[in-house]
Amino acid sequence: MRRGTAPRVEHRDDGLAIAGELSFDSVAELVRNGLPPMEGEELAVDLSGVIRADSAGVALLVELARRAKAAGVRLRLRNTPEQMLSIMRVSRLEGLLPLDPPPERSS
Repeated sequence: MRRGTAPRVEHRDDGLAIAGELSFDSVAELVRNGLPPMEGEELAVDLSGVIRADSAGVALLVELARRAKAAGVRLRLRNTPEQMLSIMRVSRLEGLLPLDPPPERSS
């Protein structure tokens, strides 16, 4: 099995930052190690450090959204990589996940 860049979850003053590779193996490892607690009124998750993601990475975002809703926390996904947005479009999940608008694409 090829090892990519292990995902990291960093706690910041304004929320969380997820970085690295979000693949089937790495997401399973994140879940085994425990997902961050859903606390407060709002939680922003910065995804700008994600270098590669597959459908398991998108499933992780769905799980975070589910947990946030159950805890009464408003979740915001920021800087979602285009690769993940493409998977969301194909899966028809764009409207279900709390995405901050993606950055404008240059022509």
